[in-house]
This record gives sequence, C-alpha cells and structure tokens, in this order.
Amino acid sequence: MISILGNNLFIPDENNLTNPLPSPESLVGMVVLKGRRPDLFEDDKTEYDESLDSDEDTVYTDSILADDRDDQSDHLLQYHEQPKKGKLSRTIAPSLAKITLFHGTSFADFGQSMQMPIFYMHSFEESKVRKLCKQHKMQEFLFYNQSHMSRVYPSGKRIDSSNYSPMLAWATGCQMAALNFQTTDVQMRLNDGRFRENGGCGYICKPSSLMICDDVMWLPVSLTIRILSGSCLPKPKGNKKGEVIDPYVKVSLYDVNKDTGKEVITE
Repeated sequence: MISILGNNLFIPDENNLTNPLPSPESLVGMVVLKGRRPDLFEDDKTEYDESLDSDEDTVYTDSILADDRDDQSDHLLQYHEQPKKGKLSRTIAPSLAKITLFHGTSFADFGQSMQMPIFYMHSFEESKVRKLCKQHKMQEFLFYNQSHMSRVYPSGKRIDSSNYSPMLAWATGCQMAALNFQTTDVQMRLNDGRFRENGGCGYICKPSSLMICDDVMWLPVSLTIRILSGSCLPKPKGNKKGEVIDPYVKVSLYDVNKDTGKEVITE
C-alpha cells in the first residue's frame, strides 16, 4: 500500500497522536485509513473483530495512564477491546495498524467516548442515530463530534439500496454520512447540493451552530432565491401537444428540530 500510494498515503506520527487531528486542508489529495490500531502507547498485536462496524459487539475495560505521562495526555484512557465469546478475531499486521489513523470502536455512551483518544471513532447505523436523538442525547452527540469523528451508514435492511436522509447526521455534527451513491433519490440530491459548496472539493465547514453547545439565541435568517431560467420543461402528463405550460417553482426547506431530532420539511 505504501509503495502504491506513496506520498498520497497519510501516515500518522506515533509520537504526536495526542495533538488535534490533521486539518482538512492538510489532507487534500491524501488517503486516510480507518481500521484497527494497537492500544495507545503499546506495541502489542491488534486483534480485529469481524463485526467492526457493529455498535454492540465490543466491550471495553479501561485503565488510567501512568502518572508520569504529561498533562496533555493524562485524561486519555487505554481501551483494551475484548471481543465477545463466539466472535471471530483476526490478528492485524502491525505494519498495517501503524499506517491507520482512525481506530474504529464500538459505542457504549458519550461519557466514555469523550475520554477516548481523538483518533478513536464510531460508526453508527442510521437507526442508532435516530434512537440516540429520541433519548434526548442530541446535544451530547453534537458535543462529541466537536472533537471526534463519526460515520453514519445505511441500514442493512435497505436491500433495494435506498437511502436514509442525511439531515439528522449533519445536524448532530457527524462528519461522514455514507449513502448508496448508486441510487439517485431525494436524499442523494440533498447530499449533492450540500457538497457543491466550497467549490465541490468534498469538504465544507461546519456552521457555528454545530460548534457551540450552549443554548444560544440565533437570529432568524432570510433567504432569497432568484430563478434565472428554465428550459426543456415538459408539458403536463407527458403530452407532446397542447397549450404553453404555466410553470412554477417548488422549494422545499429541510431542517431538523433540535429538541426532538425529527426532520422538518417546509414547502
């Protein structure tokens, strides 16, 4: 992998893992790996649980770092992952683990997750995100995503490759909302429109509302849309003949209620 990707592969600095994550600007054109890493400050072999993305498959025991660690890393915990009985584990090659930046871990609660190293990240199935918001943990989720990474992925029940709405994932500050790109639906169009910002480079800055957890009174915003032109507009019901049509524009505004976590669509 190193020989093929060369300088385009981001290799984390083992001596600098307690610092903030690299900025999007520094990662432009780079390939970043997510997988399994050795325990923090240890060189032991890493065991890979095949149910990597499941939220329920791994339990954690923690131990406080030695007192002689510097102040910056005193708050970190070592997480020794213990696959449940019956789970198939495979040893990860140390050379692969060392070039992996993000360490995929299972989720228990946000209190525990906030104490994890910054390169530990969670993957949530879409239903898990909805469940957390129904449990009134939306603010905790948002606060966690200010310092850590989260990925949301479609439910395995979507055998037709349909998509969930990425709005809730974005509203809770999740950095990656994975969709079935082979399906062109409303949800995919929302994603396309969202990431056309910033020149379509694939990165957009989080709004300030996602970086402040205090209950701030936000001023209302007026949005003006100017329609420039339209062409090749079809006649009603697909007719080829008839009078000139009288077209109109329908605008849908998608939002998420911060108290209930429910998606709101205004037309």
